[in-house]
Amino acid sequence: MNHEETEIGSVEIFPERMSFDGFGCCRISDSTRTMSIEDSTRLIRWLESDDLSNDAVTAILTQYFEANSDIIWRDALVTHGLLESDTDHDPKG
Repeated sequence: MNHEETEIGSVEIFPERMSFDGFGCCRISDSTRTMSIEDSTRLIRWLESDDLSNDAVTAILTQYFEANSDIIWRDALVTHGLLESDTDHDPKG
């Protein structure tokens, strides 16, 4: 992920590309929405402290993927269980 500002507290994270097993590499368009400054700041702090195994990280990323599922490959997000609305969906059956 990239960010638009350099100072934590005013950073908005956004992906440039995402790689999905079985789907390839999705280059993200300029129309992708950024994460909120609050979510971006929390995620950066968790990255810096290597504390990514918590439910809050999952919640932030799931919310972000939901908000951008019209831009990021929805079928890949569903297959990899990255959308809350489709967590019970089995794309193979």
